[in-house]
Amino acid sequence: MNSLKPKSIILDQSSIQILEDILRSTTVTPEGVDAVCYRAQHEDQLDLLDKLERDACLREDHEKYLVTLYGLSVLAAPWVKDLLERCEKVFSVLRTHYKTKPREHIRVADLAPLAGLTLLETKECLSYMIQGSWWSSHNLQSQNPDEARLQPSESILKYKTFQEVIMEFWRWRDARSSREKVRGPAPTTRKSSLLKHIGGWFLTTTGKIVIGVIIVVLGAWAIAVWGPQSRGLQTKGQAARIQLEKAKFEVYQDDSTGKSWRVCHLPVQIYNATASTLSIPYWKLTDLRRLENGSFSPWGEVDTLMLAWPRTVPRKISPGDTVSVPFARILPAELQKLLGEDRLYSGNPDMPQLRFNVVDGGWSRRMTSHIPPGTYRFTLTVFFEQELPAKVDIELEWAGEQRENIELMAQEIKLRKLVN
Repeated sequence: MNSLKPKSIILDQSSIQILEDILRSTTVTPEGVDAVCYRAQHEDQLDLLDKLERDACLREDHEKYLVTLYGLSVLAAPWVKDLLERCEKVFSVLRTHYKTKPREHIRVADLAPLAGLTLLETKECLSYMIQGSWWSSHNLQSQNPDEARLQPSESILKYKTFQEVIMEFWRWRDARSSREKVRGPAPTTRKSSLLKHIGGWFLTTTGKIVIGVIIVVLGAWAIAVWGPQSRGLQTKGQAARIQLEKAKFEVYQDDSTGKSWRVCHLPVQIYNATASTLSIPYWKLTDLRRLENGSFSPWGEVDTLMLAWPRTVPRKISPGDTVSVPFARILPAELQKLLGEDRLYSGNPDMPQLRFNVVDGGWSRRMTSHIPPGTYRFTLTVFFEQELPAKVDIELEWAGEQRENIELMAQEIKLRKLVN
């Protein structure tokens, strides 16, 4: 692999030691290192950990620390270079697979021997590689080796090597670093470290009284400053705010037959809360779960779906502007048949079906692509070239009693934004 270096970051020895420490631990526990415990054990390096997060070298996911692909690429240890070399082998196989079978998934168990790697080595590589935007769907978290699989998207053809994927990360990070020099770094998304280390004092009577007074004062201030009139309010540390929107209907016309149909879209609004233009390379749906026997369990045989971005919606959002982007749709039965969805997707073709707007080839024939009646939860994540991603957790409830037309179906679907 070429020895290329990003311009925007120079790691000191302490930063390198932290990243390598977490990287080694992640090899043993792939889900990541407990972030709360790690910070408690490294109390003298809290500011450094925050900086590594801002520099996109480290990320926290569900209170687990993971080294990012960008962080991995700036380390110079020989064993890290070996890992990146293995990623190149995996990427080469996946690229060849897409060119020969663009609509088919590949099982990780089949991918490993083609890349000349063990199953564990292949999974380790993919855990970093999927941070790029070259794939359409995967279920790599499956505990069953026979079920874990991944499907590249057409975007993989834009990169000749995996090094080019990494170089794209570097360009995004360098651009973001340049912007931060002008306006200052984005605020950290981490909860105050102080609140994590005052447990003993908090339990005292004095502590409870003081904390209570602080909460009341801050609450009154927040209501005054961030009331309903404050349109620019977004999750701390995020460049954009994502809000649910009512179902939209538009007319789809087939030029060959002259027929037209009403199509229903379930959109979200993405509001640019920064002072700069946001550029969106891709967005995805993760953690898809269905309510079963009183609890939400993984559903759909995928962990992550790359969502399609409509050609009519701009990928660049000016400061203060909002775009509306559909993440799901309902098509009339006749239009489903015309578009061939009865051959490529699951579900009764004689009835309108609810589906997520995945990129072309995102669903394989083995998967249930339509969304049957039920209650679901999932996360939408929008990625920006020079800012931290924006996320929203959504609950979708649909009884499935109205199937006569898409208007009645849309009225029955209930969407709710979940608050963490």
